Amino acid sequence: GDRRGRDLPAGSLAALAESRKLEFLSIDGQPRGYLPLADGQPYSGYGTLQSQTGGDSFGQSFAQVGDKYVVGTPYHAYSGMNYAGRVDVYRRSDGQFLRTILEPSPAANRMFGRALAAVGSNVLIGSNGLSGSGNGKVDLFNPTTGNLVFTFICPPGTSNDAYRQQFGISLAVLD
Repeated sequence: GDRRGRDLPAGSLAALAESRKLEFLSIDGQPRGYLPLADGQPYSGYGTLQSQTGGDSFGQSFAQVGDKYVVGTPYHAYSGMNYAGRVDVYRRSDGQFLRTILEPSPAANRMFGRALAAVGSNVLIGSNGLSGSGNGKVDLFNPTTGNLVFTFICPPGTSNDAYRQQFGISLAVLD
């Protein structure tokens, strides 16, 4: 899932970085932490990914899926919908932009891409249901093809509006 250095125990970050088990990641010039190396070699771009749209909270969420970096931009507006969100996919070896994933049923204030988590060769993408955009949900996408694999919805019988709206606001995957 989100493997930023802040999730590591205190004192271990410097030791892991020095042993070359981590690489530094910067998104739009802002430091975002360290990531585990997939193959023991960082790419020559020193981990810098550039936003395709500028701003819009690019990099608020992040996941490494195999040889790809997946970056959420939850405040991105498109088709007249503020905060609809988007997710961009980059090749890990050189930081090359590959594709954009948009929500299949976009809505204003949905914040698609607010949370990301890697699951095998796929990525979970969370969107909330706040500000009247409905219930939150989590979509499972293949970042290589950009195809939707499955959609998880809030469990039936959840009567609390706040719980339904916040479903998908945070994600974690256990090995």
